[in-house]
Amino acid sequence: MERIATPPSRLAALDSLRGIAILAVLVSHLSGTLGLGRIFNSAMIDLGRGGVTLFFILSGYLIFRNVQVQSVPTFFCRRFFKVMPSYWLNIGIILLADLTLPNGPHFPAGSYLAGVGAVSDVLGVEAVSGVFWTLLIEIKFYLFIAVQYALFKGRRSHLVLLTLIALEIAVWAIRGRGSLTLAYFPIFYLGIEMSLAEADNWRRPALLRL
Repeated sequence: MERIATPPSRLAALDSLRGIAILAVLVSHLSGTLGLGRIFNSAMIDLGRGGVTLFFILSGYLIFRNVQVQSVPTFFCRRFFKVMPSYWLNIGIILLADLTLPNGPHFPAGSYLAGVGAVSDVLGVEAVSGVFWTLLIEIKFYLFIAVQYALFKGRRSHLVLLTLIALEIAVWAIRGRGSLTLAYFPIFYLGIEMSLAEADNWRRPALLRL
């Protein structure tokens, strides 16, 4: 598969879209604090979910392009040092507040251990911060896409997407509720499909090659 460079102007446009996604999430959170939740988080308009969805699509597009031009170890190292130190620092700050403030959150040790391993959602353990849920999904996507690319390179992404959807349906059937990670993974793959279609000069979306 041909690898095409992303022009700086396009990267700037994508950064602008990411800024819009982040702003939408911030407005969603602030609206609840200011008592405006009915306006910005209604059945018709949900800025928070819309912002998260847009961010995941952009992440799928950009991360897939990154993994194509780096070795898997390099990709892992760059993602690790970009995300994990600040993530662990936040957990450390929460732990410090837990230990020093009389009215601290007082989470059990298991929550901190699961948080450090970024597996709170997998183990069903209470997370030390509710805002970590998107980051936990993002971390798993980094791992998953690196393994996928190591196995299949740029091929089979559409089949992997359909497999993930089938797995989510199976989880629903077995557990009576879905997996949040599996539910959001297809959104990343919308970005991947955009990247594949762009590499094909937009002649045909990758999903139509089945």
